[in-house]
Amino acid sequence: MLVSATTIFLGAFLLFLVQPLTARRLLPWFGGSPAVWIVSLLFFQVTLLAGYGYAHVLTERLSRRGQALFHVAVVLVALAFLPIGPHEPSETGASNPTWDVLAMLASSLAVPLVVVSSTNPLLQRWLLSANVYRLFAVSNLGSLLGLWCYPFLLEPWTGLETQAGLWSVGFGLYAASSVLVATKAWRHARELPGRESESESEAPVGAWTRFLWLGLAATGAVMLMATSNQLTRNVAAFPFLWVVPLSLYLISFIIAFSHDRWYVRSLWATVYVASVLLVLHLLEQSDEPPFWHQLAAYSVNLLAACMICHGELSRLRPASRRLTRFYLHVAFGGAFGGALVSLAAPAVFRGYWEYPLGLFAVYVLGGLSVVTGQLDIAEGHRSRILLFLAGGAIAFGALLFSYVEQESASATLMQRNFFGVLRIYDHNPQTRYWERYLWNGPVSHGGQMMVEGRRNEPLLYYGPDSGVAMALGFRGEPWGSRGRRIGVVGLGTGSLAALALGNDIVTFYELNPEVVDVAHEYFYYLDDSPADVRVVVGDARRSLSTETGKLDILVIDAFTGDAIPVHLLTREAFALYDERLDDEGILAVHVSNLHFDLKPVVRAHAESLLAAAVFVRTEADDETKQYVSDWILVTRNAAFLSSPELQSRMTPWRADLAFSASDFDWTDDYSNLLRVVKTAGE
Repeated sequence: MLVSATTIFLGAFLLFLVQPLTARRLLPWFGGSPAVWIVSLLFFQVTLLAGYGYAHVLTERLSRRGQALFHVAVVLVALAFLPIGPHEPSETGASNPTWDVLAMLASSLAVPLVVVSSTNPLLQRWLLSANVYRLFAVSNLGSLLGLWCYPFLLEPWTGLETQAGLWSVGFGLYAASSVLVATKAWRHARELPGRESESESEAPVGAWTRFLWLGLAATGAVMLMATSNQLTRNVAAFPFLWVVPLSLYLISFIIAFSHDRWYVRSLWATVYVASVLLVLHLLEQSDEPPFWHQLAAYSVNLLAACMICHGELSRLRPASRRLTRFYLHVAFGGAFGGALVSLAAPAVFRGYWEYPLGLFAVYVLGGLSVVTGQLDIAEGHRSRILLFLAGGAIAFGALLFSYVEQESASATLMQRNFFGVLRIYDHNPQTRYWERYLWNGPVSHGGQMMVEGRRNEPLLYYGPDSGVAMALGFRGEPWGSRGRRIGVVGLGTGSLAALALGNDIVTFYELNPEVVDVAHEYFYYLDDSPADVRVVVGDARRSLSTETGKLDILVIDAFTGDAIPVHLLTREAFALYDERLDDEGILAVHVSNLHFDLKPVVRAHAESLLAAAVFVRTEADDETKQYVSDWILVTRNAAFLSSPELQSRMTPWRADLAFSASDFDWTDDYSNLLRVVKTAGE
């Protein structure tokens, strides 16, 4: 029993340790898009289903000794796929790289992960003890520890290649332990058919119960992935925000399956309803709530939702002889829920509406499980409960529908793809005050006055006093009157094209192809610019690394919602920028952000390049439609640094904060976003 429990624990540990590890590796190859993690979760759900299916078929079709021999062979085959790790793709830039991400994961991880995923149901079936479901909690505890080891123990101290190597070593230990368990099972097995006889006292599992197994598991997975979407698309895609929701998902399994007394329906139902109201309050605020408020509200709501789903699953679990069938239903439901969020929702929904639909499904399925699972409820009382649940579902659904309706109301355009949701809003259309704005998530990414004569006035972050305007307006040495070569990472509405001159060459690097279409079809900056404007679709780092020639000015202005593309703010990224810039060139980095103070990171990289870093803050101006904007200009250009225009606009660095460049030295292997979370008042 101890060896089996250890093997189950180790398998679960590896299964969940590999998830942030591989997603972290994929992230920069697809522009830092938060959807990389969501699609990765789908892959892991599918491999879990495949592992559970393998365990079910193996135990149903083969004798106990046959099972042991076959499983040993499969484990040994999986060793041939080590070391793990997807390889960098030759090109990116598709509007929907979902299938590329899935293919890369499948080619490098599918076989080892299917083997690891099968451990829990297979070994539990071999044991068939009274406390076999306790091992499910042990498995989830191993998963939880594996998750938290990554951001706090593995990522800070090791590179990605070393991490993959350590995981492969761990898989070798797991393989040895699995062989030991299989050998023990083979030696002590009686020669009986693999399909053990079922007790006559065990009632068959009905279709409705199987439906609830699938529905509750699917709803829990939908809530996990939809909540992860809510957090990462507006804040940042980084391991900590991946680990927190997935950990709560696992904790709910641990609580629900450890002991029946630990799941108290009335308690979790109350917490759930209260947390839904809190989340809706945050969603309906006109200003983006602080990072920690969002994390707390979404976390409580997710835990309560998963406790209802998994607590009801635990109450509906069958006898141990049917456990592989039960786990297979749970895994299929999880994979189905994952497919709904990562495949169906982006294709069908214009917004992130799977989240409110998931909230509604928790209420409905949880209520149905309570009524149908309590066979001792009197028929009259059952009818009253159903009526109460129906009334609550109608009220609950109406509340959530109003949120969806409000989010999409009055939008001129609203569309969604792998990289997020784009919305266009017109203010005072067809009048002399007509303004048009592009939104991604809770943040406007550019706007334009649509009337003739005012179209060349950049709005929001790009006004004449902004840091980027200082850089693009400089005409001194070494450029003089010659045309400048300007690169801009992040297109938005194309606002910066209005600040270029007739003999300039401006190249925009944009990851999302739909942003390019929107900038051309709904805004005039690109077409009206006097400069020679070009757009390159794909990840900026990959594009810059393959181009030749030097740039005079490089602008980093890429965001998804308000989420930070961390791979554009690392030491390696700044080394690439420095290589692509002329010796007297200027790097302008947009660091305006609701949640994170990015100034120390950019300042640290500037010091490593032995360049000056100048901070320029522009205050909001309602009359000229300007937001508060923060820019950092990194350069060795003495003429620019001493220019009167820049000298008058420079904002002093805060002297009351201790600054050490080593504390903010982000690399492709490690970045600490928690270190730069803004506190109240910043």
